[in-house]
Amino acid sequence: MNEKFVMSYSGGKDSTLALYRMIKNGYIPKYIMTTINEENKHSWFHGISAELFEAVSKCLEIPHVPINTTHYTYRINFIEELKKIKEKDNINICAFGDIDIQMHRDWAEALCKESGFESKFPLWHESRESLVREFVNSGFKAKIKIIDTDKLDKKYLGIDFTNELIDEFISIGIDPAGESGEFHTFVYDGPIFKKPVNIELSKPYDFENHSSVNIICKDK
Repeated sequence: MNEKFVMSYSGGKDSTLALYRMIKNGYIPKYIMTTINEENKHSWFHGISAELFEAVSKCLEIPHVPINTTHYTYRINFIEELKKIKEKDNINICAFGDIDIQMHRDWAEALCKESGFESKFPLWHESRESLVREFVNSGFKAKIKIIDTDKLDKKYLGIDFTNELIDEFISIGIDPAGESGEFHTFVYDGPIFKKPVNIELSKPYDFENHSSVNIICKDK
């Protein structure tokens, strides 16, 4: 294959599994790319710091491209960065970790089309449970980073994402992939990591109907 690609990377389980699959299928990861909120310097949706993404990048040995954006400039900044990558590195493939929400796929495909990229969705329309089992059974390790407090108890914050936790989520009626925003994860180790990200967890904090734990890289 030997085709280079850029990964739209949230730091969570789905984008990590998609990255893993792309590599297994013979594609070469040139960059992981993340949208960063200009105001708080954390990623949109998962709330992971730009500094922590740099640590992940080092452990993956894949360069990280942060896209600093506001809510209003999110789309145009994403397109501009893809165009820069295409011109600089002659790359025209961008992969995404979406599973089955058509609106998300439509948005990503439109961005790629405008940027002159081909979009890839390695996880598309597969069983949500099968995908999270594959993630765990492949040897990836992740922490529960954010929860929707209307759906989950705060006791789940900061714990590892395991088969036992998947079983528990299913037993209480929670989608084990968290596709409706029930929870978000941060991946810190696995088969494509050259070494684990050395992390520590802060005390949880609340915002709106969510609770989150800050994840800090201990290596400076």
